[in-house]
This record gives sequence, structure tokens and C-alpha cells, in this order.
Amino acid sequence: MASQNGKSAPYVPTNIEAAMHIMSLSPPDPSWYMDTEATSHMTSFNGNFSSYFNLSNHRGIIVGSGHTIPIHGYGHTCLPSPNPPISPTNVLHAPKIIKNLISVRKFTTDNSVTMEFDPFGFSVKDF
Repeated sequence: MASQNGKSAPYVPTNIEAAMHIMSLSPPDPSWYMDTEATSHMTSFNGNFSSYFNLSNHRGIIVGSGHTIPIHGYGHTCLPSPNPPISPTNVLHAPKIIKNLISVRKFTTDNSVTMEFDPFGFSVKDF
């Protein structure tokens, strides 16, 4: 209970889920993160694309909380990496997400590779 003008007022907890939806990083995080739960690659920054296609329909990404984040378009990108470069295709542009995500399943399927995770990071290996 909190006190306001000598009267007790009920404590109202912060809605963490709602706060996460309006959270933003400044400046935007340019890093890409491997995500074992993501079904598609996605980014919030349209400057990451080497080619881009607008979407006219109202599709969205359903996140873990069950909320839907709108998708504005999709395209292709090239990630900074050692040789050979990694070039994910059909990367979704969702301006409201806060991290750039690489779908592990889509990445391994599209590139005929395996991925191993350990305490120091991950390794990508040809089949």
C-alpha cells in the first residue's frame, strides 16, 4: 500500500509486458542474434536490406506473449562475417522488434549446414 495525502492507495505493479512493447534501444543494436525459436529472420532496420519488397497485406509476427507485431516488408541482406559472407533471404522487416534475429532452423535449412552451440558461442558447419 502506498500513502497519498495521508490516505492509503493500493499498490499498482508495473506491467512489464506492456513496457517491453514500448521499449526501444538507442542507438539501435546492429548485432544479429541466433534464435532457435524464430521461424523467420527479422530486423527492425530497413537499412539492413540489399533488396526490399513492401507488403500490402496486414501480416504480423506473433511473439512469445501472444501479441502481433506488424510486418512492413521483406528482403535480402548480407551479414558481416568471414568468408563466405552470410546472405539471408526473405528477412522480415518489423520496425517494432528490438533485436535482429536469425532463425536457426531457416538458416540451417537454407544453407545445408549444421549449427553447434557451446558456452563460448556457436559454430556453423557444412553437412
